[in-house]
Amino acid sequence: MEQSTIYLDETLGLRRDKVLAPDNVVLYRKVVQYHPSAAVVALQERTETKVLLIRHYRYPVGRYLWELPGGMKRPDESLDACAVREFREETGYNLGSLRYLFRFFPEPAFTDQVLTLYSGTLLESSDGSQAMRAEEEIRGSHLFTIDEALQMIETGDVASSWTVIGLLMALRDIRRDKGQ
Repeated sequence: MEQSTIYLDETLGLRRDKVLAPDNVVLYRKVVQYHPSAAVVALQERTETKVLLIRHYRYPVGRYLWELPGGMKRPDESLDACAVREFREETGYNLGSLRYLFRFFPEPAFTDQVLTLYSGTLLESSDGSQAMRAEEEIRGSHLFTIDEALQMIETGDVASSWTVIGLLMALRDIRRDKGQ
């Protein structure tokens, strides 16, 4: 296999690979390189289970989407620490617990990104104020019932792979806990 770097910065890279497929055919592929990331399905248990989503502007698709809080791991931190840090930065909330769910490839056709999904219990805001929003693209957070969040998948208001997968996993866990 041969690799050549097309572009590389602190956030992402693009490389061109020449590979030999299992049937001995030579293939050329461009691969977007991205740091490992983490996201959190934060649930609040009161009269009914709610999930916290952030409203995030996504320039490539030109619109706001509701998403699970999360982001890119720093070189000097664990994925658990990344999940907690990103959650607090993007929402202003603290987590009462954090549980590893699984790792997956959000789009393995063109990127090597690995995303680790966690679930957590939501505590009240860390300081009673809005999020410390490290990113200007985030415009608030909101607690939605699981049914509301699932309906938002159908309307396209929830459209990121990690959020869709996280919500479906949360629904599975809720049903399992209730014996359904």
